Amino acid sequence: MNGVISTMQILTHQEHGSGNPVVLLHGFPGSSAYWQLMLPQSAAACRVYTPDLPGHGASPLPDGEASIDAYADAVAAWMRHIGLGRATILGHSMGGYTALALLERHPDAVSAIGLIHSTPYADSDEAKQNRLNQIARIREEGMDTFVEGMVPKLFAPQHLTSMPEHIETVKAIGRRNPPEGAMYALEAMRKRPERLHLLQQAGVPVLLVAGEEDQVISPARTLVVEGDHVTSASLPGCGHMGMYERPAQLADVIISFVTQTAL
Repeated sequence: MNGVISTMQILTHQEHGSGNPVVLLHGFPGSSAYWQLMLPQSAAACRVYTPDLPGHGASPLPDGEASIDAYADAVAAWMRHIGLGRATILGHSMGGYTALALLERHPDAVSAIGLIHSTPYADSDEAKQNRLNQIARIREEGMDTFVEGMVPKLFAPQHLTSMPEHIETVKAIGRRNPPEGAMYALEAMRKRPERLHLLQQAGVPVLLVAGEEDQVISPARTLVVEGDHVTSASLPGCGHMGMYERPAQLADVIISFVTQTAL
């Protein structure tokens, strides 16, 4: 795609607040709705943009071969379309993979980058096979069954009983996504390359946020780089969904990072 996207394919988004621009890229199988609990606190300190990635939420299905690079190109095209120059790009899970691809392919769009419950590593062979199994399950059984089985694994075990309303909200967001978009996302994640070197050599500030009880992406695969340009944070009692499990604490981490890097 190389950054070329038609007007009809421009991502849908929400914009909140004023100040330093921050783009929050959601994970899979979500949408911009993932960030709703954090928006009041975050938007009080920053100008927050929450786009729907291609094939998720209200954004159209992507064209062509599935790739995380295509997501990054779509984000870059959307930023140009709305007149947004450089911004802090923070990505949750799949959104983090997209943020890294954006840094590599469109560095002029990124003033700082953050991975939230994400990793610069590629999928293992086992994970790649699991992606194929998930694609087959969606094709055969549909989104409802897939989401019902996947979403509980995103939360820390104790939150299965203490946060049932959040689990149901995340399920509802996933069910609203078209199966074609979900299958595209799984294939794109399966094929993504390792991008550890981008964090190690980043010429912009880096934020790494891990959930101490994340069963999807362990802290050891998120907190992988140290240096003067890196800020790391661990969320206690949190799984893969800090925006639901620890929204106030995650918003504090983001606001502090954006404030410090804007100085």
